[in-house]
Amino acid sequence: MLQSARLNLKLPTLADAPDMAKYLNRKDTAHMMSHVPYPYSLDDAKQFIARINTQETDKIVNGIYDKNNRFMGVVGIHGREGMFTLGYWLGYPFWGKGYMTEACKLAIAEFFSTTEQPEIHVTHFLHNSQSASIITKLGFSYIGEKLLEAPARNNVELVKHYILTKQDWVNKVKTG
Repeated sequence: MLQSARLNLKLPTLADAPDMAKYLNRKDTAHMMSHVPYPYSLDDAKQFIARINTQETDKIVNGIYDKNNRFMGVVGIHGREGMFTLGYWLGYPFWGKGYMTEACKLAIAEFFSTTEQPEIHVTHFLHNSQSASIITKLGFSYIGEKLLEAPARNNVELVKHYILTKQDWVNKVKTG
């Protein structure tokens, strides 16, 4: 388990499925992600939790919990064809309180300290200014726009693409 002052990161369990389904079954949340269907059902949540509890070596996915063990969202880093990408979402009751930045810092620190990977990528849809703010706080550098498959929408959409190198992360941690 990863811990910060306010959060714990650990694998979600089936007990978290009702909250996961409740938080993701909102258009304003699902609309920000490429792989989350809308509407999002309890069965969708159970399938996701079952899948991530059999994690592959190129994927790190954790639930985000407050200190009272209340499920809040998910943060993960997954590899595909040699490129590792940060992904995350947070339930609406927890927006605007800095939780996602805090959770991402834990996940990134763990990733860089336990792998030899030199970089992490992240993208966000053009309309997602909240993610742009989080990504900037984390120290990612903007590298351009690209098209991203959005299977949940049967679409390809334009996203902003960023990169964070291990060296930039180490420098950011040193300087605070």
